[in-house]
Amino acid sequence: MDASRVILVNIGEKKEEIESFLNRFGSNPFTVLLDYEGALASDCKVIGIPSFIIIDRDGRVEFEGNYLPRRY
Repeated sequence: MDASRVILVNIGEKKEEIESFLNRFGSNPFTVLLDYEGALASDCKVIGIPSFIIIDRDGRVEFEGNYLPRRY
C-alpha cells in the first residue's frame, strides 16, 4: 500500500479531553475529527467502537469492520 493517511474520529468527548489523552503519548501523527453528536458515525452506520473504514484514493470503501485485517 502506498502513502496512506489515518484519520481518527472521536465520538462525544470534549476537545480538551482528547488533547489531554493524546498528549500523554507525545506527538500525534494523526488528524482527529470531533463528532460530538455522533452524526458522522450515524452517516457511516457505525455500530461498534472501534470501527475501521478503509477508503481508497478514489473514494471507494475497501473495508468496513470492527477489527483491522492484517493486510492493512
